[in-house]
Amino acid sequence: MTKLDVNEVSTDANDIARAVGRVALNWAHLEAMTSLTLWTLADLPKLSLGTVPTNGVPLATQCDQIQVLLHTTERDALLEWFRSWRGKAAQLQGRRNEAVHSQWFPTRDHARPFEAWDMLSKKARADARRNIILGGVTEVDALADAIAVSFRDLQNWLLKDVAAALGQVIGDEEISTVLTF
Repeated sequence: MTKLDVNEVSTDANDIARAVGRVALNWAHLEAMTSLTLWTLADLPKLSLGTVPTNGVPLATQCDQIQVLLHTTERDALLEWFRSWRGKAAQLQGRRNEAVHSQWFPTRDHARPFEAWDMLSKKARADARRNIILGGVTEVDALADAIAVSFRDLQNWLLKDVAAALGQVIGDEEISTVLTF
């Protein structure tokens, strides 16, 4: 192992913090777009962000509600698309939880200056899991990018397919509650 210079550790720490922050921010955007999808399908009045009925409602519950609304209105093509998207988003959520909720420890290894330890999940109750994100900053950055793509997919689906099925035009006013990339 090569001992790291303090300045290198600081730079590496900034890199991992930035990457984990991107994951958290992109996931927050994806959650907000999911809420907007539910509001649109449920034909909820336009509300300010502080008074929305989805505040505090888990993402899985919102997705369940979206699926129920699509099923009861017999929008099978939309339902199938959403189920597929939800499966992929669930995989991203698991990886997001690992990146955001892990403890990131310096290693003194120049090639891998930090490693992620899972000490909080259900899996870690028996024993802490080491090295759960082997790719470091590169892997976390790729996860942030994948979450951004998932967000864009949901946004495009809502703006095009859902809006067309509902006979609506969803414009900037509705989307302004959710930041775009």
